Amino acid sequence: AVYSIMHCRTEVYGYHADVCDECGFTEVAYNSCRNRHCPQCQGTAKRRWVNRRIRELLPVPYHHVVFTVPSYISMLSLYSQKVIYDLLFQVVAQTLLCFGKDPKHLGAEPGFYGILHTWSQTLTPHIHIHIIITAGGLTEDGVWKEKKHGKKFLFPVRALSEVFRGKFTEECRNCISAWGNREMRRCRNTVSALRDSRKTVSGENFSIC
Repeated sequence: AVYSIMHCRTEVYGYHADVCDECGFTEVAYNSCRNRHCPQCQGTAKRRWVNRRIRELLPVPYHHVVFTVPSYISMLSLYSQKVIYDLLFQVVAQTLLCFGKDPKHLGAEPGFYGILHTWSQTLTPHIHIHIIITAGGLTEDGVWKEKKHGKKFLFPVRALSEVFRGKFTEECRNCISAWGNREMRRCRNTVSALRDSRKTVSGENFSIC
């Protein structure tokens, strides 16, 4: 990927020429690398992806929610990315459905999808999921139900954060209970401490915004 990005639109990938039928003017341009990680090549692909997602949208209002875990959780993902990432999606979905089906908050099942990001804009580990969720949901009778909090928010952020943190911490402890080397024991102790504290050992919060 690095090689492709460095040599994108250079002579390494050849060139193509556009010739005017009227005057014969020729314009030469180097070919793109077409690597999926290349920022120069993904503009068209991004627009196509966005347009496909737009066609999938329902004619209802939406909210954008971001679930973030503390940075040191990235250490756990280095040992088993699939387990941690799958777990994060699972817990986020459970949390949103739990709040959605609770009559106190909505009393209906919302629709949502998530996109996992594992890095920050400065390329440091930063695991978080962006969620696009409907501002309402379907009842068991198939009737659309609007959210209860007007235009301000879908669910109470503080309560949502606490449930998310509790579920994720508990599931993390279950997943790593069988890991036995010294580094994993250190991680297990840290996650155990999370269960009994509102903040992580490093002082960071599980956050939702």
